[in-house]
Amino acid sequence: MLTTHVSRCTRQEKKSEPVKQISPAPSPTDSGNAPAPRKTDSVLRNDDVLTLKKVGLDDSLIIAKIKSAQATEFDLSTNGLVSLKSASVSNAVI
Repeated sequence: MLTTHVSRCTRQEKKSEPVKQISPAPSPTDSGNAPAPRKTDSVLRNDDVLTLKKVGLDDSLIIAKIKSAQATEFDLSTNGLVSLKSASVSNAVI
């Protein structure tokens, strides 16, 4: 009889407890549906400098972008430098 009583009490306790629903916290990179930035997007390369030059940005802006980049992977081989100079990138930027 004692077992039956304990069983009934346990059932009653479970019924009286409110159910809490916890939603996961948004991650710091969540901004709606925008995908998280890839690491490779933060690396500045020759192609990025060529793009900045092509759209007409001033040398001082391009240099500031290079200096503030988190990471750079410039191709400073002969071909890489010739490519930059052929695109009219100034010596100051190179």
